[in-house]
Amino acid sequence: MKKAILLCAVLAAAATAVSAQPIRFGAKFGITMLSTDIKGAQYDGASRMQDEFESKNVGWNLGFFSRIEIPMTAMYVQPELVYNHAAYRLRTGDGSGQTVRYGNIELPVLVGFKILFLRANLGPTFTLATINTSGDYDVKRPDMGYQAGLGLTYFNLTIDVRYHGNFNNKWKFNTISDNIQKLKANEGYWGLSLGYFF
Repeated sequence: MKKAILLCAVLAAAATAVSAQPIRFGAKFGITMLSTDIKGAQYDGASRMQDEFESKNVGWNLGFFSRIEIPMTAMYVQPELVYNHAAYRLRTGDGSGQTVRYGNIELPVLVGFKILFLRANLGPTFTLATINTSGDYDVKRPDMGYQAGLGLTYFNLTIDVRYHGNFNNKWKFNTISDNIQKLKANEGYWGLSLGYFF
């Protein structure tokens, strides 16, 4: 009898925890501050650094997310599906320049820990596809990166500040015309996003 009562109590507690912490879905929009470190360039077949590389640009992202609370803990898992748009202004040694625009379809999978309204999260980001909107430059996507940040949740609103970086690959910009230009750059960015739970 005591075992039955204890089992019922455990099941009731688990059911209460699950019902109190459901899976939630939402949409988000954010802005990003890009910061790209140039590694090298070739111009007219000669290796040299770019005279100017305007790396700090503002981008934006838009997507959907879900938050899966882990019952009876302060942890959660948050997968997202996000379109991230970025643009760079590149200048070569002869003074000419071009804007490179592209978009990434990304899948971050974050594991978080919360204390009251404050949250901390960390996890990998998988780049599913890259949409290159620039005519002359071929932007090759990284395979995998990471995100880490802090956030606040207040009822249906959620605000996040994160850093996004890449593990072991670089962005590559290539064009073949009268002149051949090549450069490789590590990309990272800070992002601020506002989300709303449905």
